[in-house]
Amino acid sequence: MKRIIQFVSRLYPASWQRRYGVEFDALLEDVHSNWHTLLNVLRGVVEMQLRTWNGGKILVIAGMAGALVGLAAWLAIPNRYGSTAVLKIALSPEQSATDKAKADYFDSLAGQSISRPSLIQIIRKFRLYEPEQAKIPLDDIVDSMERDITIKPIGQSSDRTETVFSIQFVYADPVTAQRVAEDLADRFVDTNRDLSVHYSKSLAARATLELLNAPDLIIRPVSPRLSRVTAAGTAAGLALGLLLALIRPSMRPARSAGTK
Repeated sequence: MKRIIQFVSRLYPASWQRRYGVEFDALLEDVHSNWHTLLNVLRGVVEMQLRTWNGGKILVIAGMAGALVGLAAWLAIPNRYGSTAVLKIALSPEQSATDKAKADYFDSLAGQSISRPSLIQIIRKFRLYEPEQAKIPLDDIVDSMERDITIKPIGQSSDRTETVFSIQFVYADPVTAQRVAEDLADRFVDTNRDLSVHYSKSLAARATLELLNAPDLIIRPVSPRLSRVTAAGTAAGLALGLLLALIRPSMRPARSAGTK
């Protein structure tokens, strides 16, 4: 710790070190080398440097520091991988449906396919979120899984009888993400078949569900994104730098009444 404090003390401005360096080194020999001392020295370094820097330099350094913090955060955040299945719902051309009917059917299909009981089955089947299960209730685990599932439309045919949509699952392990995405796609297909059996006169009976693209094993993580994390860090650093540049004049030593 003592060596770290001595290193940080060398970051004081050169003019300050020429005037007070010897005395300050002697003072450091007499104080306890702990975190409190390190923070005090670091705070002094920042204050003295701010008094010598102009606004532009503060912004540049603060932005660079923010980018480095963002990079460190990106390295610390665990990678997450997304696997996506693409499916198509097709209606009989001679039995068209209104947009509301199709929306209601899709809501029913999704609601049953990824209901909370279904998600609990998947969590137990693939042993998902095991570290979290030791800390938080199962209901919260299911909420986390719902956030990790993304269902979105991709397009539809010109006669509006076919709609293509995707199901993506994001998880810390790419193989598990692919297996869960496959399971989710199978549940959609099975649910559509069950709806057709139980509601023979409904829209479900006139809808077929086809798996267009099976989930792939994705090796490249979908999050965290280096560009986004470093951009956020840079933006935060620039905001802090702007604040420091604005308050810097108040940090200058006040002149005495007799000083001209």
